[in-house]
Amino acid sequence: MPSKSTVRPSEIPDEFFVACAFLLPYLNKVAQDECKISVGSIFVMMHLAISGRLVDGRRTMLQSDLTKLLHHRGFSQAGASRLLKELDEAGFVERTFLSTDVRQEVFEPSERVNTQAVILLREGEEKIAEFKAALRAHFGHWLSSELRKSNKPDWLAKWVRKLLISDIAIKLARSFAERMATVETAGN
Repeated sequence: MPSKSTVRPSEIPDEFFVACAFLLPYLNKVAQDECKISVGSIFVMMHLAISGRLVDGRRTMLQSDLTKLLHHRGFSQAGASRLLKELDEAGFVERTFLSTDVRQEVFEPSERVNTQAVILLREGEEKIAEFKAALRAHFGHWLSSELRKSNKPDWLAKWVRKLLISDIAIKLARSFAERMATVETAGN
């Protein structure tokens, strides 16, 4: 029998799913309107930032691994390639070839045959930071508005603060990041 702290799927309120359904379009609107970039491009750079290996202080992935990872996350091969080309042309990433020495030092033996790599540039890191800042500002505005409407603003503020720094929020974020960084190869 499940413990009292176990949440059954049937106990998750419909509002959670409604919030999820509206989140992606909202993220895309913030990305496009305020950061002048698509949310898909932000996601590609975040994949690179999370999954990339440090090469000369910059996050780097083999292009084949990045497109495979993105494919497993819902991007088509063509869509991933198109986004990488656009990000390269915009100066957010650099598509390049790795030397044999770098491949031998940084990547596993099975990966060493691939020479094409994608590097997250400083401008890409800054664009990710700009997007995060915009989201933080929006969340802060929403929270302030909710606190003004609430009969018990101290309670809501404490609850949100506790949620944001709680182990559960951190574990959820880490779980998403780990899943984002993992390329599933089963069934390939």
